[in-house]
Amino acid sequence: MARNVVEALAVGSPIDPKTMLSGKVAHGVKMDNHPDVCSCAECHQRIDRVSHVSLDRPPAGPDKDLVIETVPLDKIGTDPRHARNFAERKMALASIGGPAEIPYYQAANILTQRVVEQWAQESPRNAEAEREVDRGKPNEFRGLLTYRARPLNGIWATAPYLHNGSVPSLYELLLAPHARSRMFYMGNWEFDPVHVGVRSSSPFTGASLFDTRLPGNSNAGHTYGTDLSEEDRLALIEYLKTL
Repeated sequence: MARNVVEALAVGSPIDPKTMLSGKVAHGVKMDNHPDVCSCAECHQRIDRVSHVSLDRPPAGPDKDLVIETVPLDKIGTDPRHARNFAERKMALASIGGPAEIPYYQAANILTQRVVEQWAQESPRNAEAEREVDRGKPNEFRGLLTYRARPLNGIWATAPYLHNGSVPSLYELLLAPHARSRMFYMGNWEFDPVHVGVRSSSPFTGASLFDTRLPGNSNAGHTYGTDLSEEDRLALIEYLKTL
């Protein structure tokens, strides 16, 4: 649940920073939504839609846990800023009674744990939902200089691609980085069923321009599958649509 909390905060859920270390964190994370949130195969996995067990790396134990591979920055070659910010950024919390300096990911660990515990204590129903999601596992954030290779299920619905959203379609993800769009328009919900992404080549009302030349926006790296023939590239995309 803490992982879901930090993602919600990252995309704009409001929080009063003065309350981060207080007995009552003032935030706008919609906690009731969280319990329901639940070659490619070298890194990514396919998940069975019924059992939710990995089809590529079946669990050794009875708890059906997925073991998600993480890929070092120098191996995947994508923009490193997201991972480096999380691992290396420092924060000062002295003004609210905390340490003068603390790693960003440790501060996120403390804050999200407080938010989860605060919500779980509000009612027996919340407490049971928290136990169901977390299954007794600790809230542990790590500042690793890696990116997670998330399961491939539903990848057709998650454009734009890469951790920083710098590639507009699966088709472009299977092209060499120099052949990918340098700039494209964001905010369109019209699905492109051929290239598997959202239509982004022309401006539209409310569009925002994504420029891959800006810091943190690089569309380099993730060169897996980029040497395929056009026929094989399209065949792989058709397969990915089924997951």
